[in-house]
Amino acid sequence: MKRLGISIGLLLALVSCSKPTTINITHADVERIKAVNPNITSDALFDGQKLYDQHCLKCHQFHPTKFTSKTWAKYMPEMTGLAKIDQATSDKILLYVSTFSKK
Repeated sequence: MKRLGISIGLLLALVSCSKPTTINITHADVERIKAVNPNITSDALFDGQKLYDQHCLKCHQFHPTKFTSKTWAKYMPEMTGLAKIDQATSDKILLYVSTFSKK
C-alpha cells in the first residue's frame, strides 16, 4: 500500500510539473481572429505561440485558455517588464493568448 501511495505521489508531481500542451493552430482559428482583426495572419499566431513558449513557460505553466483576453491584457504590461521583452514581442504573445483565451 505504501508503494502505491509513493507511485501516485510521483505521478502527481510529474503531471503538475509538465508543460501545458501546445495548441494546434488551425485555419478556423486564423479565420476567427481575422473576423476581429483582418490584418492577422497565421504566421503572427505561430510567432506568438513560439514566443509564449519561449518567454512565458519558463516561469508559468498557464495554458492560454486559463484566463480571459481581458485578464491577459491586464497582466501583460507588467509581465512585459518582468520578462524584459520588447513591446512587439509582448503584442505577439498577447495576440496568441487572446486568440485562445477563455471566452
